[in-house]
Amino acid sequence: MNMDDPRLIRSRLRRYERGLAKEKREFGHYGDGSGRRYLIGPHYLLLDDLEGAPRAFAWFEEEFPDDTGEPGHSLCWTLALHRASRASEAVERLKQTALLNLYVLPRLLGAPRPQLSGVWLGSNQEWPEYADFIPDAFFELWDENAREWARATAGTSGFTAVIDRWIQIHEDLNELPRGAKRSRLVDEAEALRTSTLVL
Repeated sequence: MNMDDPRLIRSRLRRYERGLAKEKREFGHYGDGSGRRYLIGPHYLLLDDLEGAPRAFAWFEEEFPDDTGEPGHSLCWTLALHRASRASEAVERLKQTALLNLYVLPRLLGAPRPQLSGVWLGSNQEWPEYADFIPDAFFELWDENAREWARATAGTSGFTAVIDRWIQIHEDLNELPRGAKRSRLVDEAEALRTSTLVL
C-alpha cells in the first residue's frame, strides 16, 4: 500500500469513507469486517490534515464506543491528541496503545523488543509480529519531539507500573483454567485498561 502519494492516500480515504457510509445507510450499522474504520484517522494524519484527523478519531469514538481498538490506529490517535495539546487524553491513548500490543512502543522508540514468552495473548493483534505489520508510515509520522514525549511518558513510574502489572496478569492467565481466579484477573486487566493513569 503506497503511503507516500497524497493523491493515492486521499483516494483510498474517500473510498473507505464512502464504503462505511454506504454500510450505515443500507444496514443501519457498520459491518466493516475489513477494518476500514481503523484506517480513516491515520490517513488524515498521513495527509497532514490536522483538522480532519481529530474529527475522524472523534467519529470513531462516537460510532464504535465499545471497540477496544487496533494498535496502529491507536498509535496514530495518540499522536493526533499529542499534536492537539490534549495532554491527558494523549497519555491515556498511549497507555491504550501499549496495552493493545506490548511491542508497538518499543518499535516506535527504537527499544529492544521485550521477551514475553510466558504471556497469554488473547488475539493476533497482541502478537509481536502484529507490531511489524503496522505500516512504517504510521511510525514515521512521529517526529523526534513526539517520540521524546512518548519515551518520557512511558518511562514514568505510573506508566511502567501499569505495564508491569498487565504483563504479570497475562503471565498468570497463561497458566490458569477458567474459573473465579481467572475471571478476577481478567476484570483487573480491564480495570487497568479503562482506569485513568496516574503518572
